[in-house]
Amino acid sequence: TPPPPPTNVKLKEEVGLYKGFSTQLVPTLEPSNATTTYKWKTSDKSVVSVSTTGKITALNIGEAVISVTTANGLTASCIVKVVEFPSHIDQTRLQKCISTLESLISTTLNSIN
Repeated sequence: TPPPPPTNVKLKEEVGLYKGFSTQLVPTLEPSNATTTYKWKTSDKSVVSVSTTGKITALNIGEAVISVTTANGLTASCIVKVVEFPSHIDQTRLQKCISTLESLISTTLNSIN
């Protein structure tokens, strides 16, 4: 039998991001074996952008609401608060560290599968 459509969809209620940083939003479906496609939307494209896969990027200081809608019309949203990156931290070095960690995690997960 095919997987059922979702009866509920959830996102984190709130996410904080530094300007210039990105993260991936991952919806949680109920039941857990449900499958669907998603449409993503931002309330303010000048503050936070969102890709078709739910990757959000903090563009400017402020707040925006990211919404996801399932193929059967269920919705969930997440408030994204964007703040200035602390000036005493070297942002370029931090981004390189994050990229290295993401690469290591990806390589590890791929070797497990």
